[in-house]
Amino acid sequence: MNYGEAGSEVAIEPDGSVYPCCLKTKAPLGNLTEERLTDILDSLNGHPAFEAINKGDPEAMGLGAGWSREAYREASSVVDPKGRAVANVCLGCDAFFEQHLKGELQRLRAQRLAGLAAV
Repeated sequence: MNYGEAGSEVAIEPDGSVYPCCLKTKAPLGNLTEERLTDILDSLNGHPAFEAINKGDPEAMGLGAGWSREAYREASSVVDPKGRAVANVCLGCDAFFEQHLKGELQRLRAQRLAGLAAV
């Protein structure tokens, strides 16, 4: 998500929703139909969860919010509808987004949009 650097990656859906990687998380970072990509990414600069993603260490994304690496690993394992145990780092990320980041991302987006309306 550090635009301008090699290896930076976001996903953009046809509706303009922006996500922090190639797979969609439980909450978008913002929406390009209402704001610029650089504004979205700049507003997340320095955020502990996104800095962890940028460093390739998603297990660390919750450390600032009281989520240990162990909690992240536990959230990364689920039982699928057929009763099989499935483990995937993306599951932990989704759980953290759902439980901790969704509301914060909505608040940050509202702040960005309010700033645009004030201009």
